[in-house]
Amino acid sequence: MEGNQVSWSFGSILVGYIGSAAVAAASLVMFMSHGPFDHILPMIILGTCITLLAGLPGFAAALVVCRQTGWQTWLHFGIAGGFNALLAGSMFSVPIPAGTSMFTSYFGAGFVGGMTYWAIARWCALRTQAIVSS
Repeated sequence: MEGNQVSWSFGSILVGYIGSAAVAAASLVMFMSHGPFDHILPMIILGTCITLLAGLPGFAAALVVCRQTGWQTWLHFGIAGGFNALLAGSMFSVPIPAGTSMFTSYFGAGFVGGMTYWAIARWCALRTQAIVSS
C-alpha cells in the first residue's frame, strides 16, 4: 500500500462523507455564530443535513477525479472539499458576517471537511491493511 492511499470501500466512503459533512457544517456554524451558543447543536445538525444533500454531487465528482488521477493526499481532498463547499454554498443564500468573504467562510469549512474525509478514509485503509496482514 502506498504511503497516502485511502480506502475505496463503500463503507469507508459513506462514513467519511458523513464525518466530513458534519465537520464542515460545524466549522461553518461556529465561524458564522455571533450570539448565544444555546442553538448551536440544532444549527450544526441542520447544517450537516443540508451539507449532505448539497455537497453530494461535488463529492462524487471529487472521488472520481481523485481515484482516476491517483491524487490521494490530505491536501488534494482538502482543496476538493473547499471548492465543493463553494459550489454547494452558492446554492443557498446564507448571510455571512461582515468583514468576511464567502470564499473564506465556505472554502475553509470545506477544506476542513475534505481533510476529515481523507483522515477517515486513510484510517479505514490502514485498519484494513492491519487486519489483512495479521
